[in-house]
Amino acid sequence: MISFKYGVILGAIFIICIYFTYKGVKEGLVCGPGTKREYTEIHKGYGCDGHPQNTPFWVETKSLEELKKKCDNTPGCLYVDHAWTHGYGDGFKECYPKINAHRNVWKATPVPCPKCSSHPCGTKTPKDGDITCTSGTCDDSTCCDITCAEDNYQCTNTGWHRDNSKDGTSCPKNICTDDKCCSQDTCAANTFTCDTKYHPDPTKKNIPCGANCDNNTCCKQNDTCGENPPSCPTNKYYPSGNADIVCDNEKCASSDCCIDDPTCNSYKNCNTALQHIGDPAKYCVGGHCDDSKCCVDNKKCSTFKDNCGLNRHLSSKNTDLPCNNNQCTDAQCCENNPKCGDSEGIDFTCAINQYVSPANKAHICLGEKCTSSECCEQEPTCEKYHCKNPDQQHKPDDSVFCTNGICNDKSCCIANIKCSSFEDCLPGRHVKDAGLVCSHNTCSDEQCCESNAKCGQFDDREYTCKDNEYIKFPDHTCKDAKCVAQECCVPDPTCQSYQCSLSHLQHVKDPSVVCPDGKCSDELCCINNDNCDSFTCPVGKHKGRYSSDEPCTDNKCTVDQCCVNNERCSTFWCEDNYTLTNKDKLCNKEECTSNECCKKNPVCSSFYCGTGYTTKSNPGGITCSETPCTEKDCCLKNQQCSSYECRAGQSKNKILGACKDLKCTNEECCSNNPTCVNHECESSYYTTSTLVSNPEKIVCGGPKCSDAECCNKNPSGKLPQIKVWPIYQNNV
Repeated sequence: MISFKYGVILGAIFIICIYFTYKGVKEGLVCGPGTKREYTEIHKGYGCDGHPQNTPFWVETKSLEELKKKCDNTPGCLYVDHAWTHGYGDGFKECYPKINAHRNVWKATPVPCPKCSSHPCGTKTPKDGDITCTSGTCDDSTCCDITCAEDNYQCTNTGWHRDNSKDGTSCPKNICTDDKCCSQDTCAANTFTCDTKYHPDPTKKNIPCGANCDNNTCCKQNDTCGENPPSCPTNKYYPSGNADIVCDNEKCASSDCCIDDPTCNSYKNCNTALQHIGDPAKYCVGGHCDDSKCCVDNKKCSTFKDNCGLNRHLSSKNTDLPCNNNQCTDAQCCENNPKCGDSEGIDFTCAINQYVSPANKAHICLGEKCTSSECCEQEPTCEKYHCKNPDQQHKPDDSVFCTNGICNDKSCCIANIKCSSFEDCLPGRHVKDAGLVCSHNTCSDEQCCESNAKCGQFDDREYTCKDNEYIKFPDHTCKDAKCVAQECCVPDPTCQSYQCSLSHLQHVKDPSVVCPDGKCSDELCCINNDNCDSFTCPVGKHKGRYSSDEPCTDNKCTVDQCCVNNERCSTFWCEDNYTLTNKDKLCNKEECTSNECCKKNPVCSSFYCGTGYTTKSNPGGITCSETPCTEKDCCLKNQQCSSYECRAGQSKNKILGACKDLKCTNEECCSNNPTCVNHECESSYYTTSTLVSNPEKIVCGGPKCSDAECCNKNPSGKLPQIKVWPIYQNNV
């Protein structure tokens, strides 16, 4: 009996150990705030096996050292410390059946839960980093403030609106407000309509006026004609009296400020003696008529040229004379033709050997001026004239003309001629006999002249050259029959005038050295030129590699001969993130440097991305690939509406393009699809089509509804139509 009871007790203890083992597995592995919590459960790995009293119920682990080692190498395992409530030993190996009368207390040190300080919030504002994530995993809802977009915040103040640019703004303590998520309405956002004669002022479009937007706050008076006068069209002008007119639109149009120009028909101030109205219908540009615009000159006497009377002509002094009352007359415009003998009206000179005879002087000419063809005739010749002076003889040419129609000795005779009067000996010749009479009264070089003497003719020479002189040109022809020293003797030359045979390499060493017998030589006169070795090149140039030992031309070293240009920046290669500038610049030394030729490329913070682009993040840290920066360096292309997916019940707008920001919004790209309420169903002969019930609740699948979405079709009940052949129509 005692054995039976003892067996029942052991069985109960075994069941209790199994229960606590399961519960320990379920509850002993949770994390907590870091304080010790007491458990009465038995940890997994221990259990009562129901063995006799002298057999321990420690099953898996034989010692606490082994248990600690096993826990250290097992993720999530808790290290268990233990003690008996009434001091029964310090290990399971002494766990005897007496345990049924005492509870075994286990103290577990829980795994620390993670804290928000380890969780990244991205663009959101993090909460307190010491917040503990009790679920064992941190997330945005536990560690980060909510944003305006996540809260779907609705503005509460009148005149305020949700600002999409603030969608990512964090709300402290998850409480969103108008200040965080909204912006006050501006003139532009409120779409305020300006009064007549006013227009929206673009400088005021961002003024926050809320519910108090009005004409004074948001608008600007349209221009007046005086502030911005328009260009008037043809035949209209802008009068100064219209300067204060306020125009109908922002900028003035011609219809606001311009009126019709007057016409010349109303102008009465032309000088009738000189002018008359040209075109009565002509508009006076600028609104004012005057003589220059309306009056034209009367006919001038030049138009009367062919109407003058007999032996009269149009006077040149009257050509531009305006005719009285626009009617020209002979008396006003014409005058008598001149006569060949008049002192006035003569505008001709008789040709050589012609003259005006006494008979022709009374001749009336045909026009305003007499001509030689009207008044002149041929002079008589000397053919029949006989010389009266015995010292003279008739000119050999009988065709010589007399003067003014009268022949005399002066016109027809000449004196007898001798060589003494002949002055036309050829160069290098002289008159040999002054008393010689010329044949046929005509002298010639052949009759009267002979060659002059030459410096090299010594037979009859009457001169001797001085010391240090010599005859330079023996063949030189003298001025007369005898040469003189002054014509033939010249001083011996000096080296000053000598040209060295190697003139580009040598120069005259002493110009004062005299050359005997007029013969200079390189040996007597020349010395080698200086070279470039001592020459200093100017800024921007350096000595050429092969110029130092080369003699300078004319013994004058020059930049062109001794120096070459320094390199230009165009030959220099800039390092990365630098751009070549001043490529045509001549460098300070033979080789260029980066400081002379290169400029560090700008960063994107100074670049403005155009419409359809968004500046890349951290633009100050992006160095452009060249100068100036480009959109390729600094900008990201905004999303196109064509790639944006609209919400259910919406369709894309007809006008698609780049969005304002990097990502498109529903408001930019989409519009709500219509409902069936305004759809008109189309019936046919065989079917009747009616609108479905509650059409206002049915949203169509696209921007335009269809019968399939909005209409119920039912048979019309009509019989099929039968077409009858025309020949049988009257028999049916």
